[in-house]
Amino acid sequence: MGLFVGLVVNTALRHAADGTRDATAQRTRARAEVLVGARPTASSARVSGRRLASTDSDALAPFRRAPNGRDQPEESRYRRSQVDVLASHVKRMRAITPGGAQYIDRMLHDVRHRGAASVPAIRDFLRAGEDVDFAKMTGGARVGRRTLREAVIDTLEEIGGSDAVAVSLEVLHQTTQPIEVVMLARAVEKEDPGSHGEEVMEAVANTLQGAVRAPPQQGPDVAPLFDLLRGYGGDDAVAVLEACEPQWREYSLIALAGLPDGAGIPSLAAFAETPGDGATSPALPLQMLAQAAAQHPEAGDAITDLAREGQIPDEVWNAIADALAGKQLQFSGTMFDGTSLTANGTGASDPRPSPWKKSYYVEWMNVRYEEDVVTAAWSADQIAQQLALIDGLLETVSSPAAVEALQQARASLEAGSST
Repeated sequence: MGLFVGLVVNTALRHAADGTRDATAQRTRARAEVLVGARPTASSARVSGRRLASTDSDALAPFRRAPNGRDQPEESRYRRSQVDVLASHVKRMRAITPGGAQYIDRMLHDVRHRGAASVPAIRDFLRAGEDVDFAKMTGGARVGRRTLREAVIDTLEEIGGSDAVAVSLEVLHQTTQPIEVVMLARAVEKEDPGSHGEEVMEAVANTLQGAVRAPPQQGPDVAPLFDLLRGYGGDDAVAVLEACEPQWREYSLIALAGLPDGAGIPSLAAFAETPGDGATSPALPLQMLAQAAAQHPEAGDAITDLAREGQIPDEVWNAIADALAGKQLQFSGTMFDGTSLTANGTGASDPRPSPWKKSYYVEWMNVRYEEDVVTAAWSADQIAQQLALIDGLLETVSSPAAVEALQQARASLEAGSST
């Protein structure tokens, strides 16, 4: 996925020129093809009109890796003292008092201060799988992290170095918690930029596959994983997002719209052309194309082509026009329990208050996202580009509903640019 950290890890999966890297690149491309299996890809869907990939237990399998099976080594009492004492003490807490929060902070500081010497103890604690959920404790927000594991993973990242990377990769292959995947991906990317994309994709797909099996209301908050995919980009990310669209439609399409270099535009165009099954709105893929147009002109070209072909229903034009005028969907800045992702360095949402920000929750899918007006961050050139796109669409469409919506979008942009 540092989703961003804002973990947006703004790097595509890179393949080196040596023979080993070439082989890895070939395997990665093959996995992307197998992920959607016999189902049409974004490009083929434009011809066939068939439904794109569905999420099932096999769709994500090519990216999975079996958990690390190494036996836990014998630990020395000295090596484990700081981390074990902290864990033992925190497990007995029933609430986090100011003094308790200071104790946790001091102990983590001591672990961090010892540097690489603390890494084996951190590894053993994370391998054990034990945890304390501060979010469920009175005063838990005082810790600044949602769980003890997250606090320890954060400390591991701050220690850094090759040993810390090795532990991060091991835990990355084992954890089933989306937020931990994001934090660990951020840590390895920080130390070795662009070197562990394949491992990150495997961890994301493995975690998503586990989430697919869970009842929606009992599943984990997977939004951070989609924000992570959005930041990484590349063919693997596109394949995973296409496969996940039926299960997490909003998350997948928001991420596709935000992929680097416009890599998700063909997929969005294919989804927009594909007839829905009656349970999903045709508006969202078109809305996401319009949202991407400010950064990627080819998205605007796709909308124009669809409008010229008469493939945009009248009831969708308001959503398209709103997106062209700067109302955009984004990942939420908080988890389901209210924990701030931005404060933990993993949220993409702007944490600043906004009078335009709205939150949406799709209960049956367990999906939450936000809408905000982003024109304040647009350059004069971007606004001019949007106005030109709107003018081009006005010359293309004849529907009164389309004309009215586009004229309102144009007026909104002009009013905003003059203030």
